[in-house]
Amino acid sequence: MDKPIVIIGLVLLAFLVFLLLRELQAWYWKINERIKLQKETIELLRSIDIKLDNQAKSKNEENTFQITGKTVNDIYDKQKIVPWNCKHCHTLNTINESICEKCGKEKS
Repeated sequence: MDKPIVIIGLVLLAFLVFLLLRELQAWYWKINERIKLQKETIELLRSIDIKLDNQAKSKNEENTFQITGKTVNDIYDKQKIVPWNCKHCHTLNTINESICEKCGKEKS
C-alpha cells in the first residue's frame, strides 16, 4: 500500500523539480533564444505588413478615376463617335471613316 503512494509522491516531486528547473533546461536547449527570435520575426512581419498596406492604399489612390459628370458626347465630338451607314452598300462603318470599308465609296 505504501509503494503506490511513494511512486506518486516521487512523480509529483520530479514534476515540481522539472517546473523549478525549467528555465535552466530551456537555456540548455536554447528554447528561450528561439522563442525570442520568433517574436522578433513576428514583429518584423507585422511592420512589413503595415508598410505594404500603406503602399497598396497609396497605389489605389493613384489609380482612382475622378467622376466629372460629363457624358461621352461632352468629352468627344459627336461626329467622331457615331458610326455611319454607307448609302450604297448599307455597311456600318467605323469611327472617323470617310470611305466605306466594304465598297470603297466616299461618305456622302
